[in-house]
Amino acid sequence: MSIPLAPIILLIPLLIFALVVIVIVAFARFLFRLASGGDDPRRERPEDTREIQQMHANLSRIEERLEALETILLERQRQYDQKA
Repeated sequence: MSIPLAPIILLIPLLIFALVVIVIVAFARFLFRLASGGDDPRRERPEDTREIQQMHANLSRIEERLEALETILLERQRQYDQKA
């Protein structure tokens, strides 16, 4: 049974690219809100800190998932190579 790895291997850079775009957009949003000032910039600070902490936690989970996916792909490729 042949496992087509090309589509899966192409998916990893796309996931990384999507992750980078999400981080850039979130950071730009954060900077825009910070630059706009508002009534009291200190009032937004805990919310911004919470959002950054959530982004960090989400990025860590995505990184773990990508590493797990890479491990699975490498194991399957090794098994496929051994059968061939």
